[in-house]
Formats: sequence, structure tokens, C-alpha cells
Amino acid sequence: MTRARHEVDVAELLGDSVEAWRAPAAERGAALAFEWTGVAARVWGERLRLAQATGNLIANAIEHGGGEISVRGSLAPEHGRVRIEVVDAGPGLPASVADLARRPRGGRGARGRGLAIAATIARDHGGRLAAAPSESGARLVLELPAVA
Repeated sequence: MTRARHEVDVAELLGDSVEAWRAPAAERGAALAFEWTGVAARVWGERLRLAQATGNLIANAIEHGGGEISVRGSLAPEHGRVRIEVVDAGPGLPASVADLARRPRGGRGARGRGLAIAATIARDHGGRLAAAPSESGARLVLELPAVA
């Protein structure tokens, strides 16, 4: 089934995702901070699926990282890409994003599938999900093609 795609304002999407996860973060002793840098950016896609991807990254940071969680977004006009970063203060990733997305879930059902789902959504939207170097904690980067 083909779903309708529209231009999605990424700063608005991220702001909504952060607000939706603020209370669950606080319950776990984590704090969410949101920052958009530069000009507004839009991507072509399914807003609900993109919200699921960003929500999964934030939920993963809350569950496995905690502390101060930073959600940052920006447009890299020279590359035509929107960059979303979720950085936490936890122990970091135990393996690469690709390995974590492929791993069997050991009977946990839907739990543990957040990164795999986010990676699939990124790919379905012409983007990618990867880890980036971080001084501490995990730093996940979701890149999507920007609307020209």
C-alpha cells in the first residue's frame, strides 16, 4: 500500500517529538533539550512514520542513556540533507547501528526493535541512520534528503 507523502517541517516534527517524550523522560530521571540550528528545513515523507523514527531514537536514549538528552536538528544546504542528532549521557552503543538493527530480539517481541524501525523508516525516505563519535554516551544521526 502506498501512503501519501507531503512536505514535513522537520523542526516542528522534532519539537513535537520532544514534547511528547518530555514526561516519560522525566519519569526516568532524564531531561530533554531541543535545538534547531539554521534555516527551516522540510523533507518529503510520511509525517507519522518520521515521527515514529524520531520517537524511537528519543525513547532509546531515555531507556539506555538517560541523563541530559539532546535532540538537535539542522539543514546542511551544501549537501541537501537534513541532519537530526539524538545524544544521550549513557554508556554508548554496544555495537554498530547496523548490527543492533539486525540482531534477533531473543523473545522480547516488539521491544528492542526501535533502532531497526528507525533505520527502515530512514531508508524508506531516502536517508540513513548511523552512529557518530561522541565524548560520552550514544550519538545517533538520522539524515534525510531536504526538499529543494
